[in-house]
Amino acid sequence: MKSDFSPVWVSTIPYLGHAVDVYKNASNLRRFFGAYQMTPGMPRLLFPRMPLCFFSSGRLLIQDGLLRFESEPARFFGFRARDLQDLQFELSPRDIEKFGSYTLDVPLRETPMSVVREWVRIRSSVSGLQDDLLLAIGGDLRNVGLNQSKALLSAIAEFRWSAEVDDTPSPKKASG
Repeated sequence: MKSDFSPVWVSTIPYLGHAVDVYKNASNLRRFFGAYQMTPGMPRLLFPRMPLCFFSSGRLLIQDGLLRFESEPARFFGFRARDLQDLQFELSPRDIEKFGSYTLDVPLRETPMSVVREWVRIRSSVSGLQDDLLLAIGGDLRNVGLNQSKALLSAIAEFRWSAEVDDTPSPKKASG
């Protein structure tokens, strides 16, 4: 089985909540001028200046018994995202303790343009990976649909269940 997804955005529930709060707490005037009160080093776009709902973006490849993520630069309308984490990890099927879908339950008007509502949530036994990871197919603005999240969830489910018939050793690597 081979599945290749790009761009894939990586977040966590606490980070996603923080990004939504930064946007929600800004007045309409601050939003218009991009004057968000972001924490230093928070991933963002410079133009239009806004917080991002993810802290890493890259390519997710499922192949040869491993799920691999490697960060790549993210762009929106040709503008590069700033302060994204350089994240890489590899997981075997047995490294995934739990997975499922996660839906951001916040009114659309209270979220930044970069927000994704449907995510795939993964809990891993690999040290170095923070919290439960949230993964979503990224892109420009709100073009991420439920069907893309379902395709990603389906690929991860097929990968995880392959552990029942495969004895692939776990590499246990994460960096970022």
